[in-house]
Amino acid sequence: VTGGVAGLVGAVCVRLVVVPARVVAAVAGGCRAGGGRGLASHRTAGALHELPGGGRDLVEITCPRWRRAKCTGLVVHESTHWTSRDQTTVNGIPVATAALTLLQLGRRLSRDQLERALENALRRELTTLAELDDLLRRYARQGRPGIRKLRSLVRARTHATKPTESEREILLLQGIRRRGLPEPVRQFKVIHHGREIGRVDLAYPDARIAIEYDSDGFHTGRVATAKDSQRRHEM
Repeated sequence: VTGGVAGLVGAVCVRLVVVPARVVAAVAGGCRAGGGRGLASHRTAGALHELPGGGRDLVEITCPRWRRAKCTGLVVHESTHWTSRDQTTVNGIPVATAALTLLQLGRRLSRDQLERALENALRRELTTLAELDDLLRRYARQGRPGIRKLRSLVRARTHATKPTESEREILLLQGIRRRGLPEPVRQFKVIHHGREIGRVDLAYPDARIAIEYDSDGFHTGRVATAKDSQRRHEM
């Protein structure tokens, strides 16, 4: 079940996602090569969590100590900092949590790319702002790659800030910012005489401007078109 919770084992969340068997085998083999103490991390963890910025071209793992043996297609990171709070399970493979994965991806991704991954994780409830705050506090160390970038994104949000509902929405929001416009309200509810008429992706309520991204995947067909037309007519 993509993005779903399959069960709980102790304090470790077990998730099942659609990943090719060869990828699962390669990652599991990499973790075993780490002496059984390794976990999938960085771009590999991003791919397993299905986050933007993840990759399956190489297997990246993190373990407390590496035996220094070289393995083709395997990138090893050493760390003694992570704890059981930073580990989950996807398809039976030990994986860095989505929160830790975002911190690891921050080393390679641009701020906009990292924001898209963050929005994705929050939208799918893979992590929370409270969990990210806790992780940033525990990993706070001068010079740690990616921490400033992720911290600035988390601090720019409030607990009342709603995640965007699609990858295209966050791209639209980033485009608005790049053009110097003020930050719009996300997922704004349009209320008229106490009745909710609809919800728009972005809005400038004081200026009475609503902004929506229409994708072919969700706004095509007669029924969808009729509903959209009726809702916009009411607004």
